[in-house]
Amino acid sequence: MATIRNVSFPKAYCIQLKKILNIYEVRENYFDEDCEHLGIKYEYTCPDINCNAKMGPVNAYSSKKVKQALHFRKHPTSEHQNCSYINVLDNPLISELDAEVQIRNKLEFNIPTHFLLIRPPQKGIKDTEAGSSIISDDVESHNENKNKGHNNNNHQTNKHETNQLERIVDVYTNPIYNSNYIRKNNLRLTLPDGISRYFDNCFQQVRWFKKHTAPFIFYDLIDEIKTYGRGYKIYLKTQISDNVGEKNVKRRISIYIPQTLIEQYRFRKQFIGNINEIMNNDLNSSTKIYFTGAYPKLVSIPGTEYFTYRVF
Repeated sequence: MATIRNVSFPKAYCIQLKKILNIYEVRENYFDEDCEHLGIKYEYTCPDINCNAKMGPVNAYSSKKVKQALHFRKHPTSEHQNCSYINVLDNPLISELDAEVQIRNKLEFNIPTHFLLIRPPQKGIKDTEAGSSIISDDVESHNENKNKGHNNNNHQTNKHETNQLERIVDVYTNPIYNSNYIRKNNLRLTLPDGISRYFDNCFQQVRWFKKHTAPFIFYDLIDEIKTYGRGYKIYLKTQISDNVGEKNVKRRISIYIPQTLIEQYRFRKQFIGNINEIMNNDLNSSTKIYFTGAYPKLVSIPGTEYFTYRVF
């Protein structure tokens, strides 16, 4: 039987900003070095207008990527009262997972329906005369505050665009959205090629890159990370066959991230901190990388007079 203290919420009401935020908006704005909310920890309550239970973001302020999905939870010293969201717990047979799914649906926590490689136009723009704004990479077809009425529309009703790959990956790795749930609820994602696919079909292990090219999201285990100047080269575990004459040679795939690209990234300090921590500690055997917009390509690099390197 689910209990109130164990049920997570994807959204909460921000007292200082006077609006409901989803957990990814909280994380993005906390680490966004180009945002006025950088490093600020706001206070949150239950998104129900009749409930003032204190809520706290879980893992949103962690600079490291964590396995547990980002979410809000009720503060231990606070209790939900007259809350329309937790009435799903009145059913003693409901599981915690099913309860959280129902709460997500009631809160219209839209999982992304469209993945963009280019950051979508921003609704919130810093303006000292207009007051505080929220900059979000998630663009939904509606806005909301705590005074808004709630409805039970399916969370796929609204178009929801994002260019945050982390947001997409978190859905893919969340046990709530397993293959059966995705097909039962017709959860689909439109990639930059304009084709809508079942969410899990948008991901491919890197070994299949020759069969599945753009615009899929590829993933693999990380084998090694090296520094080149102030940039990084990430080597993947999977090795790809390269036929050279009569020989079949296995070659590693690497991804180079130059300094110029890092400097343009709004979460650059967080990124550098994460990648350096991985380098300074033994790589976990399950540490994965997800990438899109760049795909393995076999290139020849001149070496000595008698030798040419062939690498992906």
